Amino acid sequence: MHHGNKDSWTRYNKSEKGRATARRFFSSEKGKEYMKSYMKSYVKDYRNDPEYKDRHRLAQKKYRETHKDKISQYNIEYQRTHAKEILKYHRKRYSNPIIKERMSKQRKDKYMSDEKYRSNLSTRNQRRWQRKKDEAYEILGNRCKRCGITDRRVLEIDHINGDGSTERKKGFGVLRIYQFIMTNPKDAHAKYQILCSNCNRIKGHEEKKIHRR
Repeated sequence: MHHGNKDSWTRYNKSEKGRATARRFFSSEKGKEYMKSYMKSYVKDYRNDPEYKDRHRLAQKKYRETHKDKISQYNIEYQRTHAKEILKYHRKRYSNPIIKERMSKQRKDKYMSDEKYRSNLSTRNQRRWQRKKDEAYEILGNRCKRCGITDRRVLEIDHINGDGSTERKKGFGVLRIYQFIMTNPKDAHAKYQILCSNCNRIKGHEEKKIHRR
């Protein structure tokens, strides 16, 4: 056991030796029981004590403001490495009609009443869209399969088998295509490819001529 004042104790906890000790303790049965008991007490205090709740919120807000880049990078990396698990969790969660209706109402009320929330949501959605698009294009090669051009301004995702309209009718939008490519990169290469605008139009005309024959 480490003894000393508060500062030395904090330094010890942040050291590699202190972290290793904490990992050993919390992986043991005694440590798991301690955490279980602590979380029960924490939840109880949080729900029943308004001052504790406010103090905790302020501490969380301060941490998020001072570690914004670190949190953002962690979230991006986590979503990239756990895409399948996240998708599975959300599908299961939102398949519950009660939860779906409640979440929908909460979002609608918040969206209608808070202008700042609307602005932040729009910015957040644009960033998420762009991040998923970048990763999907990267997986498919980031260049036109026919002419090899790499200018992202003219690149598009093409359905190799020409079944884009069928997918759209089923509600399979652009974001879901990005998500599919990210979670199933091997299967994605058999369904999608990158073409530039010109090559995509030429391919469309070629396919129409084949069908007319």
